[in-house]
Amino acid sequence: MLRSYADIYPFFCGIFLTVGLIYIVSSTHGKLNRAYFIFGWISLFAGLYFGFVREGDGDQTYSQYTKTYTLFYSFFTWLLPWFIGYYGALWKPKWLWLITFFMVLKGVIYRFGPEEFSPTPWLYAGAPAFIGTFTYGIISAIKLLKERQIRKGVLFLFANFGCLLFILVYLIDAFFDYKFSFMSFSLLFFIEGYIVFFVTIMAIELLFDLFKKRDLENTLVYQMERWSNTFDTVEIIIMELDSAGIVKYVNPFFTKMTGFQFKEVVGKNWFEHSLPKREIKKMVKVHQDRLAMGKPFYFQNPVHMGTGEEAMIFWSNVILYNEHKQSEGTLSFGVDITDREKAFKEIARLKRHLEEENIILKEELLDRADFNIIGESDAINYSFQKVQQVAPSNSSVLIQGETGVGKELFAQAIHMESKRNKSVFVKVNCAALPRELIESELFGHERGAFTGAVQQKKGRFELADGGTIFLDEIGELPLELQPKLLRVLQNGEFERLGSEKTMKTDVRIISATNRDLAEEVEKGNFREDLFYRLNVYPLTIPPLRERTEDIPLLAHYFVKKIAEEQGKTINKITKGVLDQLQSYDWPGNIRELINILERAVIHTSGDCLKRVDVLNRNKSHKKDTYMLSYEEMEKRHINQVLEKTNWKISGKNSASEILKINPNTLRSRMQKLSISKEEKSI
Repeated sequence: MLRSYADIYPFFCGIFLTVGLIYIVSSTHGKLNRAYFIFGWISLFAGLYFGFVREGDGDQTYSQYTKTYTLFYSFFTWLLPWFIGYYGALWKPKWLWLITFFMVLKGVIYRFGPEEFSPTPWLYAGAPAFIGTFTYGIISAIKLLKERQIRKGVLFLFANFGCLLFILVYLIDAFFDYKFSFMSFSLLFFIEGYIVFFVTIMAIELLFDLFKKRDLENTLVYQMERWSNTFDTVEIIIMELDSAGIVKYVNPFFTKMTGFQFKEVVGKNWFEHSLPKREIKKMVKVHQDRLAMGKPFYFQNPVHMGTGEEAMIFWSNVILYNEHKQSEGTLSFGVDITDREKAFKEIARLKRHLEEENIILKEELLDRADFNIIGESDAINYSFQKVQQVAPSNSSVLIQGETGVGKELFAQAIHMESKRNKSVFVKVNCAALPRELIESELFGHERGAFTGAVQQKKGRFELADGGTIFLDEIGELPLELQPKLLRVLQNGEFERLGSEKTMKTDVRIISATNRDLAEEVEKGNFREDLFYRLNVYPLTIPPLRERTEDIPLLAHYFVKKIAEEQGKTINKITKGVLDQLQSYDWPGNIRELINILERAVIHTSGDCLKRVDVLNRNKSHKKDTYMLSYEEMEKRHINQVLEKTNWKISGKNSASEILKINPNTLRSRMQKLSISKEEKSI
């Protein structure tokens, strides 16, 4: 059967050759332009396909196909999936190479096979190739539609359904050894029809893209000119670096700011040219790491100026990408912050000075559990109930209790339950402050008030203004300072040491002691009027021996906490251990409990604590006295006297009075012998 449509072959040939040459010539590098380039070759091969006029009738026998004729068609099919990959923005190299492999395999078999053939040898290579091409095209079209590229996605989908029609005709006719003639057309009609259909549709679509690209390029030129003008006039350092740190661009303000000329910097390695040697290695690593991360980043570093000086520059950097979406450099915007850094250094110096003076303000937003006030006994519940009663008021609170019961935690609880909880909570241990410095610490001093007072200093009462001050070991406050504290309680007034100016403060006072202040008043060691002012609301914390039912809760809480700190997991305690803990009288209260549990956790290897070494003071093994050194004997004796006097260092019935030495000498010996009364959070 003679093909009646053969007379339009020259028309298709001319059109497709022209389209192909236009797209090949107009294409450049870049993924989208690669799609133009590949489509140009597809169109060119389609034109060459129609350029070879075939003689004979339309029988589908191998003898009617010239080897050159089929070669151009093979090139068309080989390039088709690569065009889909580039144009459809679905870049899957493994898929493309697999499809190409089957296409080439089919072409080789078809090209070099015998003229009289059954379709079987090449059909099984051709079928996966065409099905893979169709599937790849449909997925690409769907991706474009999801990205809201509707026109592009619809045309791409339409073109690929032409491929589907050809596949169906091709496979059915081939499997039946070309016994059918669909709708009076041969298989060749569908092959050529698909070529015309696909090339025509995609040529129109790419033509739209070319027009759009031209508009975008015009817009880009305009934007580049606008940004170039901005970069040239803005008074911010602007610099472009490539991935190796080579300077590609600097704006005029860069040369004005640094003193370097354009030609002195561009083309040079920025790090080696402009950074101090101490900064080069670090900043090269920052540059490479941030490029690898692909995210904007910020840093500051010193930069050499043309004058030889250094300036601190703060850089804001954005990543620049190439057409493959790979980072290729940075565009950096710099601001001179040298003056600001000098101010920051001065602030840091002052901060260090304050830290050296031990002025530390602590805010703790805690609820009852966060205070580590653990327990369900009537005794502890009663104490906490009193906390809730007194907290909303501004009344002074005197917390009494033995050493280690957690007086500081109850003071924190009162503060956090009060209206002052958003202000500071300042802690002062009156026993830990040297006698000659305690007035300065509490009330502050002026410059030159005493030897070493090189500048003005705020006292703890001034720092606690609007908040709460906790005076621990209030019984250790020297008698001569007690009137000043009384004045603060009565009028909220005080003077800094070395100043006649009266300062005002609004502060709530919570004090704590392990002494009987009423007895100290009788002995003359404590002012009676101050005692009454402090003791507006007394709060007594029960010792651990009076709430033994809380010991299991405390033990589980502290064992878990200590184990976590040591990287262990202990979630069980034997009944024998709990019974042993509850039978002990705990003279050191919760602090002693923590120490014993910490020792037990260290000895425990599993998840269950099975043994504790509860101290028995009556059976403690003491080192023979004659085996001790002089310093050890002195240390033991001072400790015993301090414990007997409840660590009262100065004043009547104090350790210094018993030892018959000056209080300052006693403090010096305590420091040398590492004797201290440690205060730990319970």
